[in-house]
Amino acid sequence: MSKPRCGFRDILKHGTKTSLFKWPKTHLTWNFHLADETELSTARAAFDLWSQHSALTFERSETNADIIIPWRRLRHYNTNTKVNGAICSDKFDGPGNVLAHASLPTDQAGFVSEVHVDGDEPWHIYINKHPADRFSLHYTLTHEIGHSLGLVHNRRKTSVMFAIQPDQQYPVKLDQNDIADIQRLYGEKSTNEPPHQTPAPPPPSPDLCSLDRVNGILILKNRMYISYKRYVWSIDLDGRTYNGPLALSNYMSFLHDNYTRVTAAYQSPSGDLVVFVDNLVYLFQYPEFSLRPGWPKTLQELGFPENTVNAHRGH
Repeated sequence: MSKPRCGFRDILKHGTKTSLFKWPKTHLTWNFHLADETELSTARAAFDLWSQHSALTFERSETNADIIIPWRRLRHYNTNTKVNGAICSDKFDGPGNVLAHASLPTDQAGFVSEVHVDGDEPWHIYINKHPADRFSLHYTLTHEIGHSLGLVHNRRKTSVMFAIQPDQQYPVKLDQNDIADIQRLYGEKSTNEPPHQTPAPPPPSPDLCSLDRVNGILILKNRMYISYKRYVWSIDLDGRTYNGPLALSNYMSFLHDNYTRVTAAYQSPSGDLVVFVDNLVYLFQYPEFSLRPGWPKTLQELGFPENTVNAHRGH
C-alpha cells in the first residue's frame, strides 16, 4: 500500500541540497483561499515555523499574495492561470497517497507559488495532536511551504521536508537540516530586530443573521451566495449550512483594491459569471474563478450609466 506523501516532483540530482530558485526578497505575502478562521490560524502557524529560524517574514494578504493555498480535488486548476497555466500538471488521486503539492519559486515575472491541498483527505485542521485516522494540516502546510520557499525533499526522516508523511506528525518542528537549508537560502534571523508591535485587531466580521439588509444574493445550483460589502457567505441549500463570512477576494483574487461591494451578478448561458463590483464589470470562469482576458471593463465601456446597476440572479 502506498504511504501518504507529498506530490512534489524531485527534479534535482539525488542528494543535492541547493534549490533551483529562491525568492528575491525576504518579506512574503500569503493567502489561504476559502479557509475558515481555524484553517487560517493553522496556516499562520506553519509560516511562523519558517520565520522563527530564518530572515523570512510573512504577512497574510487577500490580494496579490506571493504564496496562495487553495483546496483542490482530482484533476484541478491553478489559481494564477496567467503565469501558471489553467490546469495543474499534477492531479490528485482521491483519499490517501498524494496529500498536497507545491511549486518552487521562479524568476518569472508575476509568478505566484501555489500550494494545492487535496480536499478529499481526512484533515485534522488544528495545531494540536491529530487522531490516527486523520492527517495533520499543520504538518502538511509546513512541508509544502518549504517547497514554496525553494526547498526540495530531504532524505532524512526527521526532516519536515522528508517526502513521506510520518505516522505521527506532532509536534510539528524543523530539524537542524531544515534550519540549515532555509538559512542557506535566506540567512539567519536578525538579533537586532526592533521590538515586535502587536497590530491592532481587525474589526469584527459581520454576522449574517444580524444584518438588516444585504447587497445581493446569487443562487448557483444547490448553493446560495449572499454578499454584504466586502464579505460573502456560501450557503449549502441541501444541508442548510453556511460558511463565512469570507472576503470576496478569497473567491475573486483579481478584484481591484479598495472595492466596496458587489452591486449585481448573474451567470451567463456559457457558465461564466458576470459580476458588477462598484463601477467595474468582471467576466470570469466558474467554478475556476479565472478572469477572462480583457476584463474587467467599466460600466461606461459597456453602455451602462454610472452607479445604476443593482440586481442579482442565477441559474
